[in-house]
Amino acid sequence: MFCFPHAGGSASFFAPWREPLLPDIDVRPVLLPGRESRSAEPPPTEARHVIEELAGEFARREDLAERPYAFFGHSLGAAIAYDVACALEAAGRPGPGVLIVSGRRSPYAPRRVVRSHTLDDDAFVASLVRLGGVPAEFLGRRETYKFFLPLLRADFALDESYRPGFAPPGVRCPVLAVTGADDPLAAPGDLAGWRETTRGEFSSRSFPGGHFYLRAAADELRTAAPDGLLATIRTLLSPTPPPSARPDGGRPAAPQDP
Repeated sequence: MFCFPHAGGSASFFAPWREPLLPDIDVRPVLLPGRESRSAEPPPTEARHVIEELAGEFARREDLAERPYAFFGHSLGAAIAYDVACALEAAGRPGPGVLIVSGRRSPYAPRRVVRSHTLDDDAFVASLVRLGGVPAEFLGRRETYKFFLPLLRADFALDESYRPGFAPPGVRCPVLAVTGADDPLAAPGDLAGWRETTRGEFSSRSFPGGHFYLRAAADELRTAAPDGLLATIRTLLSPTPPPSARPDGGRPAAPQDP
């Protein structure tokens, strides 16, 4: 499962998901320029360029024609994942078997546009605090702004430049839309708009929390939560349910007469 991060997010955000989802699902975070091992590269500010680059990289991967894969994208990442999936299918390349979009309204829904990346520093950080993206103690600490604001401003400019590049329905694969029950950017009632994005099956779920509800996801399977985000993903993507979830407790099925 390739995971596309939110604005300001990086590959490490999804690292805690790896162990709970193995061995059936291999989590592969998508690393954009400007962060972690690509920190020397300037962060992009135009969504179309990022989508074209990623679609080209996925199209060149011959291994994806030989094994099933899925896309997961949160917030900005949901929009990018959708358009990359559209581009792959339009080019005749194997697209994801499942697209999971999180914390975002449909690409075709009217934009609630706020040019937040152009706000002054304190106003910009205050908007991030309201979303739960940064701790409240960062507000007013201007000496620390220089360490994280340039990337965040670039990512918000990237987000605000996004427009869907394909008419609906853009994909054939099933789409699962998920969000936090108290997400101010993508309320549970907003998820129905994703239905028009696919010719395949559509479903939606909401989970406790706000825009960053998924921060708690890594603890779900360790605490045996049966209906959390990662449990939902594992049920959707795994070829067979985990032994603890099967009525037989994981014992081999008895032979059946033809």
